[in-house]
Amino acid sequence: MDLSEHDLKRATLNSGLEIWVKEIDDPNEMVSIRLVIGVGSAHMPLHKLALPHFVEHLAFDCRREGRIKQLSDEIERTGGFLNAETGQENTICKGDARVDHLTDYFELLRLLLTKPDFSQERVSREQKVVFSEMDETENWDYFYTLLRKMYGDHPLAYSPIGTCSSLIGIAQQDVEDFFQRYYVGNNMILICVGGVEFDEVVRAAAEKLEFARSESVEWPDYEQPSVARMPISHRDHRYDDVIVYGYRTGGYVADDYYALWFLSHYLQELLHDEVRAQGLTYAFDAYYWTHVHEGLFYFYFKALGTTVARILDILEKVMLKVQDSLIDDTVFREKRDKLVNSFRNAISDRRELADVLQYNLQHYKRGRELRHDFEELQALTPERIREVAEKHFRKQRHFEMLASNVDRYLYGLLRLVGVYIFLAWLSFRFYSFVQIRFPSLTEEILVILCSLLLLTLVLVVWEGRSVRQTLVALRDRLSRAMGFKR
Repeated sequence: MDLSEHDLKRATLNSGLEIWVKEIDDPNEMVSIRLVIGVGSAHMPLHKLALPHFVEHLAFDCRREGRIKQLSDEIERTGGFLNAETGQENTICKGDARVDHLTDYFELLRLLLTKPDFSQERVSREQKVVFSEMDETENWDYFYTLLRKMYGDHPLAYSPIGTCSSLIGIAQQDVEDFFQRYYVGNNMILICVGGVEFDEVVRAAAEKLEFARSESVEWPDYEQPSVARMPISHRDHRYDDVIVYGYRTGGYVADDYYALWFLSHYLQELLHDEVRAQGLTYAFDAYYWTHVHEGLFYFYFKALGTTVARILDILEKVMLKVQDSLIDDTVFREKRDKLVNSFRNAISDRRELADVLQYNLQHYKRGRELRHDFEELQALTPERIREVAEKHFRKQRHFEMLASNVDRYLYGLLRLVGVYIFLAWLSFRFYSFVQIRFPSLTEEILVILCSLLLLTLVLVVWEGRSVRQTLVALRDRLSRAMGFKR
């Protein structure tokens, strides 16, 4: 990442704290601030997965009485705020402040991070708070089930909040050791974007933010996840109307970043257009982001149960279109220019630009290159998009069929066979009950098979579906009725 492209001004304090400042005009005289700490849940073993998020809860608590609450209330009164969040690769304190309150904001950060309350009473109380957060994330269980298929037991497969067992196992000493190891100056970067002068930021930070320095840690990396089987899809029977689909690029994607970013937006539009054309009711989102080791696509569908099979057909159709024909030059230029304008508007906003810098620094600190500039986005061509689609999609057969990963396919096939055996047995019992006699066993089997075929055709006409869609729907409904669960 060439930092000069963003006209950044940088400095490093004695503690190792890096300061990145982007001066832009802001009519409200506000500055967006990001304090990024180089540790997240991906750096932890599974039995300590909850520790980064838990320490963030304790450290950035502005509800404490005294000077901390006074400063926090004053910053909020003047239109600012301070919040914090833990991700898989870092921990971020983010907020806004008026330019003339920048020193107060830095003093609040200093008080929070140099005088944390890690008493046993506080640790026990905060564990209950985090447990309540875990309850709120239950609706995302299907997403993390997908990630566990993709990443196995790697920490990337789990929510940054952690697991119940890792939260219960946190002791007061664990919190203190973690804080002293990772919350140090040379494992932090301070980003300021807005109507503020570089010299003023450095002066205020040098006065208020002199943290401890540690030689044992500086932007640690985490273990690279192993290669997963592709593609990965998941339909959780607890959520009959939800389907999630994802794939990993299996390698770092700096050179292909903008092409893949374009594809994620384009695929989303194609799916919207196709689904709307058929008058289906659904909710859909597509995401693409990069870890420092690889990229990740994630598709999420929430639809009425009767439309799920049809949406799967649409998805398969769209993926084949991407591989084979993609788009003509006119449509391509239209969508590319739309993305360029969206990106230009985004980085003209101080908050959006601060987020862009925050995202890039993860890659920059680990020797990666991942830029955000207009030239690379505008240089995309249809040929380049096709090349990237070929490289990442067709090469490993990512997008040939939604449910083609081996375990799900075999399971679905066996389940379908089981359902038809069950129906055949019901037919046999029915003919026995009405005392119909057949000349031979062969004729009896043929009659039963014809009955099953007739039932399938009736369902096809009744629901207006294809044969394959009807078989899938029949399999799912009967298996749920019979109590089969994966």
